[in-house]
Amino acid sequence: MEFPAIYHGYKVVYAWHNVVPIFWSASYQTIPCVMCYEIGRPTKRPAGFGPLAVFDDLDFALHFRSVVDIWGLLIFECDYVPSGDETLWFIIHSGARVETKILPRGTRFANEVTITRRVA
Repeated sequence: MEFPAIYHGYKVVYAWHNVVPIFWSASYQTIPCVMCYEIGRPTKRPAGFGPLAVFDDLDFALHFRSVVDIWGLLIFECDYVPSGDETLWFIIHSGARVETKILPRGTRFANEVTITRRVA
């Protein structure tokens, strides 16, 4: 399947100790991988891990933030390069692949994400 080069979406991040402009992914709610995001800088998926996760609609990102009970979750507009993955996954120390297919509605997978502007 071919994808356009860049899509527009929304990324939910955690403002860790209000250290700006560095934000952490909220994905550890489903997969224990924490990524660092900076405004205007591309974040690429690391080796040994599956895709990064974004939302395709602001309403889905807002709903996710409302049901995750963590203070400090922010939502940014983002540009992303889609991946062909169908799940979130990572490789554990034994070499086994761990994945989850139960994801919030509106989740899309990316190889690279650049957060651009805070919207909520």
